[in-house]
Amino acid sequence: MSSTVPLACGALRCDISPQRGASIAGLWMDDVPVLRSTPGAALTDVRLSGCYPLVPFSNRIGHATLQWNGTSHPLVRNFAPEPHAIHGVGWQRPWQLLE
Repeated sequence: MSSTVPLACGALRCDISPQRGASIAGLWMDDVPVLRSTPGAALTDVRLSGCYPLVPFSNRIGHATLQWNGTSHPLVRNFAPEPHAIHGVGWQRPWQLLE
């Protein structure tokens, strides 16, 4: 299996890396780079990609705890000993291609 999955629509092309949290390994319009490109084989860390999905939330949630309707929901701390959760965990997990 290829390390990236190509997608295209007209002049827009994109390479997605499912094994690296569905990160964008490259995005081009008329063969001109829109985002920084990283060849799939060199994409050893999702943070080297041009973009990655921030799911199930974006930004930082203080002390890795979400308060909702009076209930505390603990979250995964992405970078211990950092006490906060940042950008969810979707970008740090392999994704499965369904179609």
